[in-house]
Amino acid sequence: ICWTGRAIIVALLLALGWSSVFTVKPSSQAVVTRFGAPVRDLDPGLHFKLPWPAESVVRTPGPQASLQMPVGYRLVDERAGIAPPPRMMHWLTGDANIVELRANVLYRIKDVRAWLYGASRVRDEAEGSLESPEFALRRLAEAALTRRCSRLSVDDVLVSAAASIAADARAAIQEDADRLGLGVSISAVQLLDQAPLRSVASDFLAVQDAKIGRAHV
Repeated sequence: ICWTGRAIIVALLLALGWSSVFTVKPSSQAVVTRFGAPVRDLDPGLHFKLPWPAESVVRTPGPQASLQMPVGYRLVDERAGIAPPPRMMHWLTGDANIVELRANVLYRIKDVRAWLYGASRVRDEAEGSLESPEFALRRLAEAALTRRCSRLSVDDVLVSAAASIAADARAAIQEDADRLGLGVSISAVQLLDQAPLRSVASDFLAVQDAKIGRAHV
């Protein structure tokens, strides 16, 4: 074999070796896929795999990382100073009023393989495509808040039941996530703000002031 041929062979061997050795950081967890199918879960540390394209590595934050899913708004829009579209932040109450609500779902990935592949059963009915686990979690949160708000009056949603809404939503999201096999632990649901529809906000505040006035008579 000529010098050029030897150099090519050495370069190929180095490339194969480079693509076969990798690390998972302490703050991460990973799954090795073989031709797209998950074959083993990995903890932090040094690992080996078959060269690409036979095997690949998919990484996620570790089980101790607290992650955030916005509901009623998008983080990218908020950072850009863009208001969420009305359909995203409006919820219907049990007495046929509409409230504006934004929340955060705090969660941890406890089962990396379930998180990456368990949501494959959740499809976008309009397009028929597979949804990401993040989007599946957002849908569960929206559904939980919708069910809870639909059972309460506008006064309850905005004034008296905020704490119970968050607690009940957390339990409902966890139950639905377990049923779908998303592999997450829901730490909390934070209600960032809840307000009457802007077009009727002044009327709502006037009613609340009148109620307070009557209570002090």
